[in-house]
Amino acid sequence: YKDIEWVNSFIEYHNLNKLLSFLQIEDEVVHTRFNTIVATGRTSSSKPNIQNVPRGEGIRSIFSARPNKGIISRDYKALEMATLAQVCYDRYGFSKMRDLINQGVDLHTYYASKLLKIPVEQVSKDARQKAKAVNFGFPG
Repeated sequence: YKDIEWVNSFIEYHNLNKLLSFLQIEDEVVHTRFNTIVATGRTSSSKPNIQNVPRGEGIRSIFSARPNKGIISRDYKALEMATLAQVCYDRYGFSKMRDLINQGVDLHTYYASKLLKIPVEQVSKDARQKAKAVNFGFPG
């Protein structure tokens, strides 16, 4: 649908609105609002969504810590996937995901290789990123 002009306009509008939310910060301090558990079972934040700052666009570089303070950024690699794998193992006595995680396999790269029918070594960064949407989408 990207060939349809209004679809592209809508996508651009949505992306610009998302970026704008990061620029509307009160008194130069981020006062994000956290929701501890939403319908997906995850946490979320808003005004701005500090848990999902866009890559690129220079947005992440606008954040800095106050004097004598620091910013901690944590991304627990495949935490949700590992949790799902353990739940499956506890319920059914086996989990291919659990086995792969315990072998040190990157699940997103692994699944991208299966989807594209290519060796793991040939999975590009872009293909891995796209596989993440599938990995998180199927369990939902």
